[in-house]
Amino acid sequence: MGLREYWRKRDFSITPEPRGQEATAAPAEGEERAFLIQKHAASHLHYDFRLELEGVLKSWSVPKGPSLDPEVKRLAMHTEDHPLEYGDFEGIIPRGQYGGGTVLLWDRGTWVPLENPHKGYHAGKLKFLLRGEKLRGGFTLVKTRGRDDDEGRSWLLIKENDAEARATKEYSVVDARPESVASGRQLDEIAAAKDRVWHSNRAEKESKNEKAAGGGRGARRDGGFARVAGRVEGAREAAMPRKVRPQLPERLAASKAKGKPRGAPEGEGWLHEIQVDGHRIMAWVEDGRVRLVDEKGKEQEGRFEHIAAAIAGLGLKSALLDGEVAVLRRDGTTAPPPSSAKAAPREGEVVYFVFDLLYLEGHDLMASPLAARKQALERLLRDASKGGGALRYGDHVEGSWEEVVQKGCQLSLKGIVSKRVDAPYVPGRGPGWVRVSCSSAPVGEKGKRKAAAPKASERAAPKASERAAPRKSAGGRSRQARDAEEGDGASVAGVRLSHPDRVLYPSQGITKRELALYYESVAGWMVPQVKGRPLTLVRCPEGTESECVFMKHAKVWGPSALRRVTIQEKTKAGEYLVADSAEALVSLAQMGILEIHTWNSTTSRLEKPDRVVFDLDPDPSVAWERVIAAALLLRERLAELGLESFVKTTGGKGFHIVVPLTPSSGWDECLAFTKALAGDIARRDPKGYTIAVSKAQRKGKIFIDYLRNTRGATSVAAYSARARPGAPVSAPLSWDELGPEMRSDRFTLRSLPERLASLREDPWAGYGEVGQKITAAMRRALRMPA
Repeated sequence: MGLREYWRKRDFSITPEPRGQEATAAPAEGEERAFLIQKHAASHLHYDFRLELEGVLKSWSVPKGPSLDPEVKRLAMHTEDHPLEYGDFEGIIPRGQYGGGTVLLWDRGTWVPLENPHKGYHAGKLKFLLRGEKLRGGFTLVKTRGRDDDEGRSWLLIKENDAEARATKEYSVVDARPESVASGRQLDEIAAAKDRVWHSNRAEKESKNEKAAGGGRGARRDGGFARVAGRVEGAREAAMPRKVRPQLPERLAASKAKGKPRGAPEGEGWLHEIQVDGHRIMAWVEDGRVRLVDEKGKEQEGRFEHIAAAIAGLGLKSALLDGEVAVLRRDGTTAPPPSSAKAAPREGEVVYFVFDLLYLEGHDLMASPLAARKQALERLLRDASKGGGALRYGDHVEGSWEEVVQKGCQLSLKGIVSKRVDAPYVPGRGPGWVRVSCSSAPVGEKGKRKAAAPKASERAAPKASERAAPRKSAGGRSRQARDAEEGDGASVAGVRLSHPDRVLYPSQGITKRELALYYESVAGWMVPQVKGRPLTLVRCPEGTESECVFMKHAKVWGPSALRRVTIQEKTKAGEYLVADSAEALVSLAQMGILEIHTWNSTTSRLEKPDRVVFDLDPDPSVAWERVIAAALLLRERLAELGLESFVKTTGGKGFHIVVPLTPSSGWDECLAFTKALAGDIARRDPKGYTIAVSKAQRKGKIFIDYLRNTRGATSVAAYSARARPGAPVSAPLSWDELGPEMRSDRFTLRSLPERLASLREDPWAGYGEVGQKITAAMRRALRMPA
């Protein structure tokens, strides 16, 4: 079909929709492709279901939205192809344009075709696996005869009967999850905003549907923020100031004496921000017009226009923001922006880190406490910061100044700026803000800097002697054996815990504090397995019995102990979190993360996996002895090919067989190899094994899941907790431990630290020293195409 019909229906001088172009390079068969669903309030409400195929987004309009019930067949009317760039679109299509109304990005992720997608599409039947933020598992799109006048556009969208299926009477995903995955907003909030409307003047008359889709004249977002401003402690109604000098931090000089430098923060009442290496900029919004002014009062006319546009997109009438403009590199570090307005940074993107809010919608906030100003600022930027973009909320941490500086400087930051939480904004330099440079900070004991931690290549796992002797606390007690109730309740591994007594696993009474202590105790084992790997996460902020959210991108939050990395995806770049330290693992626990999943590659060699993973997933009817036998069979087959493998429990139903590799093969080669081996095993014993995703084809069989080896796919990390009853964990095993008693949920948050303390040898001893790769001889043995 191509994009000709899409272009014909739209006037791109009016609509904010992307014009786009047809992509010339298509993903390989079996590779993940982009998918998205847009909730669209036009002449009628419907859901636009889009799959990347043949260089465009193939599109279907689903009037009632998708269902997770395999018994429900949703009508899906095939519509014109859309450009790949459309995957980011959320906003308002102007009235009078084709599809005029509000568009909400309801779901997004990747899809994996289970059969040849081109043949399936043109034959009228597509079977695929979705990996989205709301929809997951197997689905089928099948063409139907339809009515005589629908020109063959009628299809049905059907959920496969798998682990992700849910009966309609139990759960309706469109009712339970109406919000945008991009901004968290509802349709009416997007309709009331102006951030993606192409024009600002609307006609006086609007139909009822158009008002719901686009909002009326009274539905202004700035009215809501005027109420927010009025509720800020210490706010007062006042005219906007004509000029404000920026507040500046006092610099803490390195002390020649032992201990902290003079003037360093003492006790509670301080928050700490990462020092951004950029240019100080104040953003003035007056009657909707944005001016960017530097520290010397010079207006930056013609520079940072994308930042000014992003601020204008907030829909504010008046505001004054304070922050730093900097280049955000792919590794999460910052650098000053190019001096020329036309010059582009060598790497990364120019963004505005906003850390203070001084004026908002007729209210002067400079006398308000910093904590109150930042709370209002975070709410203001909540939508704009999600998923990246030109505006970033300047986040902070609280806690001991010494601990924050120590951890921050170990991450090679430029410095730390500490601010009094209860202080007003005072122009000029003063003691309310203090800055310490990491080049002079006393971050070790007795004022000495600590040595850098060893690289992962230097230490793949803790030495046996280090594991056998649990670490001691200041009082000489074992940290591994420390009972949860004996924790200080405020911080673990230097990370301050909010709500440490919140119960995350109700059946066991396991709290956030106990989860954090678990990660602290296993960090020596776990960090080498996760270090440098992009993460996807399962967040259950209220515990396992409340709603859990699958998080792929860093979005608005990211504790300072975690590294951010930008990865190019199908239609956009996404920010991922990376955990390289014990503090990072505990920070994830602080944010309510129960499951940590990792890529099969590291950020240093992103396109070259350093392992492949086979997930053995048995049908419930399969005897456990058969699962054990399957793991041993896969080990044997790999050994015949010349590959050493390692096994771990998943904390769920089966085992992961992990094959470390020298990072030399690409994603396509790794996927093809694992598919060929899994398929060969299934062909030799079709009654015992399958590689079919459909649950209907898995009855009485063990599913050998090889799809975890696609780019961007993940598997649960070794030592990660699981968001399941009983608080199981994924535990590495030695091969001789496999037996009828070794169930996949054998080890838990409470039992695994005791196991590790008693081990004389790492179950995965030698994992980091295995030098092996997929060879031509292995491919020939599996009769793979040359």
